[in-house]
Amino acid sequence: MKIKFSIFLLIFFVSANINANIPRASVENLVQLNNSQIQQVLGGFRAYGVQFYTDKDGIVTMEPFDEIFGSDGYNEISYFPSILSLLEKDPLQALSDMGINLNSSMSQPEMWKIIRDSDRTDTVSYSWKAQNNQICYEKIGSAGWNCGYFYVGGKENNRKGYFSLTQSSDFYARVDTLVAINRSEHYYSNYYDKYLDSFLNNNLAAEQKKLNAKNLPLIKIRDDKKAEQKRTEEEQKKAELAAEEKRIADLRAKSKESAQNNPGFRDLKPGLHYEDVLKICPLEKIQWGGDSDNGKNYSDWVRCYGINNIQFKAYYTDDLLDLLSLDMGPIVDGGFSLDIFGEGDSNIYTKMKKSISDKYTLEYEYSERDRQLFNESEKSSLLHVYSKGQVVLVITRKEKDYSNDLWLYINYRDPYQGEWFLEKYKPVRATSDDF
Repeated sequence: MKIKFSIFLLIFFVSANINANIPRASVENLVQLNNSQIQQVLGGFRAYGVQFYTDKDGIVTMEPFDEIFGSDGYNEISYFPSILSLLEKDPLQALSDMGINLNSSMSQPEMWKIIRDSDRTDTVSYSWKAQNNQICYEKIGSAGWNCGYFYVGGKENNRKGYFSLTQSSDFYARVDTLVAINRSEHYYSNYYDKYLDSFLNNNLAAEQKKLNAKNLPLIKIRDDKKAEQKRTEEEQKKAELAAEEKRIADLRAKSKESAQNNPGFRDLKPGLHYEDVLKICPLEKIQWGGDSDNGKNYSDWVRCYGINNIQFKAYYTDDLLDLLSLDMGPIVDGGFSLDIFGEGDSNIYTKMKKSISDKYTLEYEYSERDRQLFNESEKSSLLHVYSKGQVVLVITRKEKDYSNDLWLYINYRDPYQGEWFLEKYKPVRATSDDF
């Protein structure tokens, strides 16, 4: 019998007692078997027994196993992790707990066979041998053998096999029953059912009850720790939530105050907190799948204040509005090239240019050469930049009905974004002295 392969190496190299739950001193008449005795006792037999292992809370679990020791060195093992608790239940209830619904007219032996087979874990295949008076295992397909010691002990009429990792450590597993392998029967034929049933029903339930009683105080300690940990985590979450709510409240108050000094459209101004923006206009962030944490930091184009001829779009950083864009619509219907507009022209561009120029300080604007390049599609946009980059009048082209119309946007930025924009797009032009 080997320790489950997933934990064997950890146990073997780290601690010889981590799964040792049968005190060596509790077993009388112990005899360590040598190579030939191990081969004689186990080779060609099927072993039914129990393995013990301990979790991090000291709670001991007893798990029945079914192990094949082929005389040719083949070995495989499967476990029954829940069978002992299932045996205490009515078979129909046990099946229901396993998610299996069957006709109640089925006989109890048939039900228990289904319960047994459903609880059995997938088998793992190994090679086995006796070497240096130890029993050794190697997982098929891997390289390297792991070895332990095998003993026989107990009263004369009730001898059992015991496994330990060292010659002095306690035992981590016990073999209760050995059944000769029938070469004419498949390993998982019904031939072996009576032996497995006899093993499972032979005092294991009483042993499990004793183990449960021993575990009870440890389970209470574990559950009390979990409850305390849960309470601590909940209190920590409450404190973190309160701190976050305060941080957001302080941020909103500060941002609302600072936003008053920023240019914008009415009271919708860069610097406002996301929640305060939504109170003014439904500039909600675009979300994917309805998850607010899974989306974009900008909104769709929407209408605000009930105004039908302007659309608004918001861009956020850390829930603060740092760019507000206004879609003012086409400058002139069907126009592709930008003409030189005079003071008397009445299109939306000249109206907005005059309104913004009266209100904000001009930093720079497009030149005649820029206009010519724009008309030749050598430039994608033309800019009027005001108030340290915080207000920008943008002329660009927008595809509409298989044509490109001249389109006007107004962008408002917070001071940081404005300063960045001012420096990035400030024109650098050659003068006559450069030539």
